[in-house]
Amino acid sequence: MTTLFQLTLDLARLISDVFESTATASHSATSMTDSANTEDTSYWVGGTIWWLTGLNIGKTAIPTVFAATVFTYLTTTTLCEAGDAYACCIDEYPRRILRQKINQALRKIGSPELQDASLVTVANQEEYDIPTVVAPGEIEKIFRVEIAASLTSPYKYEPVTNWRVIGAHLHFIGEDIPGIAGYKIRLTYKPKFVELTTDAGVVSDLISYDRILWKAAVLALQWNFKRGGSTDQDLARLLLEALGMEKDMDNLHPYPTYEREGRLGGEEESPPEYW
Repeated sequence: MTTLFQLTLDLARLISDVFESTATASHSATSMTDSANTEDTSYWVGGTIWWLTGLNIGKTAIPTVFAATVFTYLTTTTLCEAGDAYACCIDEYPRRILRQKINQALRKIGSPELQDASLVTVANQEEYDIPTVVAPGEIEKIFRVEIAASLTSPYKYEPVTNWRVIGAHLHFIGEDIPGIAGYKIRLTYKPKFVELTTDAGVVSDLISYDRILWKAAVLALQWNFKRGGSTDQDLARLLLEALGMEKDMDNLHPYPTYEREGRLGGEEESPPEYW
């Protein structure tokens, strides 16, 4: 299961310098000491800390003070203990930018297409309530409707041609209105994108991890390149490499695509807003 915590950490490792060490002492839920971290005062302020082990594993924090090997940050609710492993980077790419570019990458890739087979045919019934998980407010599109040819597995789904969605209801039309009860109806749909805002935010395993990372890397490097006036040659070379890797990952890990089957009715009828 991929989380925003892991994605931001790996993105930082890809485009910046990440320091990894262990805490040697902890004072409260808002500070920790690492005697091996001897950077100058305020060096890590505004950057990001990722806890890799201990009770805070999977959490991040933004240092507000760094002085004499001691980090201070907003409360983590749980005390960091000596021996807890952590990673940190400076504010070249703040946490808000790492998160923002991950979300932008996910938007560009798009949501994976999912399937739901919870509906069952009712003899001669034209209209069916779309399941909550596939409800209009939760999806971008329904691409395909299929009805099982068998009552038991393997169901041998067959596509339906004449159907439309009106509001939160699926309508079968004419000869495609089910005539026999008890057969599964399978919907293929695309869920709406949901912004990831917390460390624990989860990304679908259907999306290639490397594809997300390299697309986010391009976006983050472009942000930094523009911010710096486009004069950093090392940054330009890294951006060029990332653009190549982004293209490779897009080609290696594409989504399967489906043409939407069925119709929305006559030419004068406007599709629902969510279609």
